[in-house]
Amino acid sequence: MIHIKKSTTVFWLICIFPFVSFSTNETSKYASQAEALEKNSNYARAALLYERCVYLSELNTEKANFLLKKAECYWAIDELSQAKIALQRINTINLSDSLLFKTQYALAATYYMQGNYQSANSELIQIKAFIQDSSLVQKITFLSGLTLVNLHEYKAAELQFELWANQLSISKSVKSELFEELKTIFDKKNLPKFKDPEKAKLLSMYLPGTGQFYAGYFWEGAANLSFQLAGLAILGYGIYSTYYITGGIVGLGIFQRFYKGGVKRSQFLAEKRNFEDTKQFVSQIQLLQNSLK
Repeated sequence: MIHIKKSTTVFWLICIFPFVSFSTNETSKYASQAEALEKNSNYARAALLYERCVYLSELNTEKANFLLKKAECYWAIDELSQAKIALQRINTINLSDSLLFKTQYALAATYYMQGNYQSANSELIQIKAFIQDSSLVQKITFLSGLTLVNLHEYKAAELQFELWANQLSISKSVKSELFEELKTIFDKKNLPKFKDPEKAKLLSMYLPGTGQFYAGYFWEGAANLSFQLAGLAILGYGIYSTYYITGGIVGLGIFQRFYKGGVKRSQFLAEKRNFEDTKQFVSQIQLLQNSLK
């Protein structure tokens, strides 16, 4: 799984979610206390007070805004599962485009930070389908591009980043350079080479060590193969020397341990390679974004 810096994502979200005033005096009192705690980085207590505000609020829009604030507190302390639960509690019926967008975007970003890219993409697709305000929909392009990269949908990701670049208020010359950089990054020869974990597993099952070779870990594959051959050699020597039981227990034990371990390890290494390659690829895009600041 590939994660962008959580602080970066939270910053995006905070920029999208401005302060909203609330109706009743009691609710406002708890909201003010929660905001003060949040400013002092006491996010856990602030989240509890925002929950109190949810309980006291009668309007669905107020409940939604408080749940968004509660989720924001959980992002700050890396409690992503709690943030997701808070966001999923929001009743989206009859919400304005603006508030519906905030809810779905926040949920998409939370899924992204959790590494659940399919769910993140689903939320972003819903924004495109159900939000009428095009100025809001435009705000998802960068996150959508990152999500699609992690899903290995590079053509679609490149299109999202081009849309993002087009929206930037920068000079024509800088924008032209930006498009050239994106074109280079998404050139076929520069894309991450996806390693199929299932293929790596099957290769190791039928020919020990080859799964690790396929994943790009040659020496680990060679070591695994060597240990398995050593186990078979001990087994063969035991049979040759009539030490059947000793040779069988030791030789087969070594072989089976490294055979089974090698199969699982090759699958893990393929996933690790995909993670590292995608992380490096994403970092190029983030560096490009940071260069514009």
